[in-house]
Amino acid sequence: MKKWGLLLVALTLALGLLLPTVAVAATPVLADSYSETHQNDVATVYDGLTLAAGQSFTAIAGTLDSAKFYVRKHGSPTGTVRAVLYAHTGTFGDGVGTGLPLATSAPVDIATALGTTFSLVTFNFDNTVALSAGTKYVIGLEPGAGIQNGNDYVEIGDEHFGSHPGNESTKLADGSWFPWGDWDMCFYVYETPPAPVSTPASSWWSVGLLAALGLGLAVKSRRVIFS
Repeated sequence: MKKWGLLLVALTLALGLLLPTVAVAATPVLADSYSETHQNDVATVYDGLTLAAGQSFTAIAGTLDSAKFYVRKHGSPTGTVRAVLYAHTGTFGDGVGTGLPLATSAPVDIATALGTTFSLVTFNFDNTVALSAGTKYVIGLEPGAGIQNGNDYVEIGDEHFGSHPGNESTKLADGSWFPWGDWDMCFYVYETPPAPVSTPASSWWSVGLLAALGLGLAVKSRRVIFS
């Protein structure tokens, strides 16, 4: 009896090492930002003139969740605007985006989501694009059809002589990029870090119950032997 009780305890401890683990949903965290309180200038986004206007930033390890920009509409632009992520090239602080977009957010309707005064607007990504910790990227806004040059366009709040380590840059209609080394865009980038893992409480309860049962058998056998 004692032998079986001790054996059950040993098997229970071994089982504890093999308990299943489950991923715990992680909460998005702020990866990089430049507050709208710095805003003293604007960058403009036109359909057919500016393919994208963005800001370079440093990522943390995680998947791209969302971005916020300090924006307003000028005139009566229609259509949509969306956030885009690009790889970064050049010196951080005077660099630009490069290549095709690495990620594109869900579109935001200009007429309903943007006002004529500046406000922070959120652009949501699908949390499938992984970013590497310490790697530089460019995130910005891309116009959809309907944002016209002239009196109808979108403005993004930025700061001339900004103090963010990165810089603002613009993707022109011919596909080339131009760095604005003295400007920084007001933005927030959120990432979802890798999900931590944990053992379900129900599994630990099972292990504890088996261990208690094994110890009970061992103690009972000692009482029988010495009674």
